[in-house]
Amino acid sequence: MKIDENLANVSEIMERRRGLQRNDSFSTTTSSKADAFVRQQYEDLAKLASISDSTLTLGSKNSAKLSNKESVHVGDVIYVNYIIPNDSTNCTNCIFNNTNNSQKLDRDNVSDTAISIFDTESNRLIKHIRNRKFMWICITCIVIALFIIIGTVITFVKLRQQYTVVDRCVNCTKNEESTTESISTNQGTNTYDTTLPQLLFGDLVIAREMWNADPPKSNNISLLSWPIKRIIIGHTSGESCFNKLDCSKIIKSIQTKDPNLDDIPYNFLIGGDGMIYEGRGFNYEGQHSMNLDGTDYNSIGICIAFIGVYQADAPNASQLNLIELFLKTFIDLEIIDKDYIIVSQDDLVDNPVPATELNKAVKKLKNYRELYKIYRRNQWSAQRYRGTPTKFNGVVESILIGHTETTECTDLESCAIKVRAMQSDAFSRSYDDTSYNFFVGADGLVFEGRGWDNVGAHTREFNPKSIGIAAIGDFSTIKPNNKLTNSILRILEDAQALGKLSSDYKIYGRSDLGYWGPGDAFMDVIKEWCRYGNRTMTC
Repeated sequence: MKIDENLANVSEIMERRRGLQRNDSFSTTTSSKADAFVRQQYEDLAKLASISDSTLTLGSKNSAKLSNKESVHVGDVIYVNYIIPNDSTNCTNCIFNNTNNSQKLDRDNVSDTAISIFDTESNRLIKHIRNRKFMWICITCIVIALFIIIGTVITFVKLRQQYTVVDRCVNCTKNEESTTESISTNQGTNTYDTTLPQLLFGDLVIAREMWNADPPKSNNISLLSWPIKRIIIGHTSGESCFNKLDCSKIIKSIQTKDPNLDDIPYNFLIGGDGMIYEGRGFNYEGQHSMNLDGTDYNSIGICIAFIGVYQADAPNASQLNLIELFLKTFIDLEIIDKDYIIVSQDDLVDNPVPATELNKAVKKLKNYRELYKIYRRNQWSAQRYRGTPTKFNGVVESILIGHTETTECTDLESCAIKVRAMQSDAFSRSYDDTSYNFFVGADGLVFEGRGWDNVGAHTREFNPKSIGIAAIGDFSTIKPNNKLTNSILRILEDAQALGKLSSDYKIYGRSDLGYWGPGDAFMDVIKEWCRYGNRTMTC
């Protein structure tokens, strides 16, 4: 009996039994041992059919198929050979069977060895094929899941690497296909990464190239330290804008109109159109908050400027909400410190046009810190520093308190007169400027002398490592009032929050170092302060 006569009905049987017909080649093995096993099954099938030349054809090492005109799969043949006879009630001794049960191959006509091989090895092959198929489906699903997970992790890691300080591009060149601008700094050659804010904010952020920014002019722009702890908010005090075209023109004008600017002075700008415009970004110090001959606040954080004048008009709620959303996004990326503070630019520098209404709105933002009022050099009509101020080398850790040994002052006008007089006296004694970094009046008014950044001339060899604060008056026998002492403590707390003092700074009287001042009565007060350097008991 020829096997072709029986194979002709396999497709019909399979469709009846399982509702489908496979006519593909089926990968059954992945090893030479399994391949040999399948070949043996073909030979056994040929023996069971009592034919001399098999119509079964072996394919490649890892696949096999029947070569008859129906291209029936070997797994289906085994299924028909074994499963159907076992559950058939009409032909209990059949190996091959058709729908009419008219043809059959009696088991008695084949050897016991062949039947044994067929009954055991064919069933094992079926289980092997099914198990392998299920196994490969599982493996495929696992591999796909791993690719997705690995791809996500790699993307996140690359994103984090792209926006961390250690991964900023050093000694790199401009890539014409990327959205970066080369810039040489005192810390190597760096690039403006114009993708960071836009990547996370999409159409809400206008990158530098989109407002046609020029490359920076300076070769000496410093990097900001991350995570950024301070956010300065101010306004441009100029023309307003309410669409992308007008805002871009205004920002370009700000960048180019001042020859002393290295670039756009701000890190980010917010237009009346509710968009965020990228200035110097998160990487580079701006030129937005510096007092004449006094303290430079450019390095303490980033400055976000509202485009326009906000002296009489406040920004709308959506603009303020945009700032909070913007900050939260970059807190999650650890670019902005989770304990950041927001300060008003007007609290740091003397702006000709104060952002009065903007400042009122900014006070409502989360983490806003209101700084104690310090009258800047311009505000008390200070003369220019003679020469170039010497900057402190690192963060200052010591505060030295002295007194002027003059009469007290109790209002802005009288205190300003005294401070100007002390500056003139310092010039007459060949000093470059007034001796102290700050002066404090009896009414608690604070006046900027040399400021937080410049070395003073108050206590000789201790000048390069201490801030000198002079109380206006003579406190040898009379203690200063609470307004004066509280204002000193307040500006020191603010300076520490702004990064101008170390977190563990100490306060001393000049008399602790063998100099006169601040008077015995004032020293009695200082010794009770928790920050007093020679304090013997814990606070």
